[in-house]
Amino acid sequence: MRYNNYHETKKEKSNRLAHLNYQSVKIDDLQEEMKPYYADFKQLADNDFPELAGKGYGFSVDAKGSLVILDNKDNLSEKEQDALNDLLNSFKGSSVLTLLANEYVESTVKWVELDRRPDGTGMLYGSIGNFDVRKDNFHEIVDLTLIFKKNDYGFSDPRDSLGSQIYNKAEMTNNRADVDEYVNGEWINVQV
Repeated sequence: MRYNNYHETKKEKSNRLAHLNYQSVKIDDLQEEMKPYYADFKQLADNDFPELAGKGYGFSVDAKGSLVILDNKDNLSEKEQDALNDLLNSFKGSSVLTLLANEYVESTVKWVELDRRPDGTGMLYGSIGNFDVRKDNFHEIVDLTLIFKKNDYGFSDPRDSLGSQIYNKAEMTNNRADVDEYVNGEWINVQV
């Protein structure tokens, strides 16, 4: 069953867009809140493992909600990656960073869902709603370290932004066949 002919009322659309905007602002706020905790981890990692400082690793949140080191350049040994994972999940600010990062994942997933119209196609933010971003695949798509990088002028590199990472790494999906309607900021699903 598809809802290609379903049209949101103005009120439903307005409500969804307000929630979409809220999630976008929340994502930006969470990025800023995570930065000092990640900086603390990075300083500890550089002090404890100076030989790994230039190896280009990142971090994300796995399907279980744990922080996980990403070996972006495929040059960390299993032992090195385990040592960094241990430090990432045990340093003084790790519990706060874990909480903030998981909130970031939830907000990002919600942001993508809210951009998806009832017919399953993306609508705003360059049709970000056309992509499949879930808690269980987030770590395969988003490297949180990249969203912290700034250029000489204090701006993020657009290629590393959350949206760019989603566009470049997430699979496209246009199927919202299970959507019945959007009510009070939530998708109400039907079993087909």
